[in-house]
Amino acid sequence: MSLVFSFLYCACKSDATGNLEIVWENNKAIKLLIPKKLVGKKDQDKVQVLLFGANNAGILGEFSSDENNIVFQPAIPFTHGMTYKVQVNGKPVASITIGTPSTVRTSKVLAIYPTKDTVPENLLKIYIEFSSPMQEGESLNHIVFIKNNRDTLQNTFLDLQPELWNNDHTILTVWFDPGRIKRDLQPNLIMGPPLIKGNHYTLTVKQDWKSQDGSELQRSFIKDFVTVERDSISPDLLEWNFKFPRAGTSLPLDINFNESLDYMVAKNAIHIVDNLKKELPGKVGIHPGEEGLSFVPASPWKKGEYFIIVESRLEDHAGNNLDRLFDNDLIQEQHNGLARNKLFKIE
Repeated sequence: MSLVFSFLYCACKSDATGNLEIVWENNKAIKLLIPKKLVGKKDQDKVQVLLFGANNAGILGEFSSDENNIVFQPAIPFTHGMTYKVQVNGKPVASITIGTPSTVRTSKVLAIYPTKDTVPENLLKIYIEFSSPMQEGESLNHIVFIKNNRDTLQNTFLDLQPELWNNDHTILTVWFDPGRIKRDLQPNLIMGPPLIKGNHYTLTVKQDWKSQDGSELQRSFIKDFVTVERDSISPDLLEWNFKFPRAGTSLPLDINFNESLDYMVAKNAIHIVDNLKKELPGKVGIHPGEEGLSFVPASPWKKGEYFIIVESRLEDHAGNNLDRLFDNDLIQEQHNGLARNKLFKIE
């Protein structure tokens, strides 16, 4: 007799129940629990796990045991949707089909940037951060954008293919249509800007967006914000405030931007280097509202001179960087794309 069981577990094993069980970890089927009473004491060293099918190929892996089960850990996780059979002394005793963890909702939206509830009406892009790698290629099918709680807006975002994901597929960049933001361009003149000052907007990331393992989000994520006047001023490093730590400590170096800047660019375009221009290892954190940055070194600060290097691509939420305004196609010649730096000393 061949018994087929399909189980879905999120973590560790449970007590043996007489049935085969799967141990799940990070939505991967990593172990098979075979009850000892299903095998019998004299045949516990004659257990095999095979892929069910015409060839009945044996599965590479390691056997161990606990109080109630023989534990089989395959060399690579079991494949969703495939059926595996257990045989003892050459005779099949049970089989199991590996379920797809589509009903185990472990993924969620962690944040949408900008995190502030007010943004300039020429906001250029947003970032959606997830807890797990997500499926790509159809993001706009899972994003709903509503104006003033009644009008669902269409064609607001660029449908970029490929989509702009980070390497881990956990952060997606979604662009508003730049042609509608830049004044005097045809899309702006015909369709108008995507956001208008003084309005309330609701961005919803729908629950049906699936992660790479096939599971939907735990819940929909809703971001509300209102728009204020256009931002037509580049970030000004002269307006920044600094809090410097002391030697021998691992306290953070704190930078207050005195405005809200682009989350991803700020996180990657500011560097701390020593007097040999070697970048210091450490952890970068962005302040609430993207209004500052903290840098915690991997090892305690030493006395000496350091530099804060700021790449010219650093920009605010409207795409205004250190060299130019987003609404201006000409780069100001006096900057020429050079990074800025600030010297500071640790005493």
